[in-house]
Amino acid sequence: MRCLNPGSISNGRVDVIPPFDASSQPSSEDDFDFPIGTHLKYACDDGFILLGEDSINCESVGDWSGSFPMCVKDSKTAGPKSFSGSIGAQLSKCEKLPMVNFKSNKCEIPEIERKILSKDQQYLLDISYAIKSGISPEDLTVQVHFPIQDG
Repeated sequence: MRCLNPGSISNGRVDVIPPFDASSQPSSEDDFDFPIGTHLKYACDDGFILLGEDSINCESVGDWSGSFPMCVKDSKTAGPKSFSGSIGAQLSKCEKLPMVNFKSNKCEIPEIERKILSKDQQYLLDISYAIKSGISPEDLTVQVHFPIQDG
């Protein structure tokens, strides 16, 4: 059994750590697949952050131990300064409305270290977890990370 090569990662690099078992050392075919026990370690270029796990392993069944991560641009957000137009006028009222009950929404949220996110991104991640679970913690409803000014 071998695991298919997942390919390269855009805006990052993959370090291949072969297994220690001498009987399953990499071969010339490793451009296409890897032996059981191979460890892939992912890292992103400067200015990009990794979404997902930073490493995966080729397991005995010939599958990788996790999803393949991706590198995304690290854009430090400051949030909107104001809302304008007819839609913006309606949205500016939303921050004053009370929280209502809602149903959970099945979705996948990649593993990510909170400490690498801006405050706005952490807030959006918390909202995503609330949507996934169908439960909004009380402190989430009162958080204000970016003041909205009528504009």
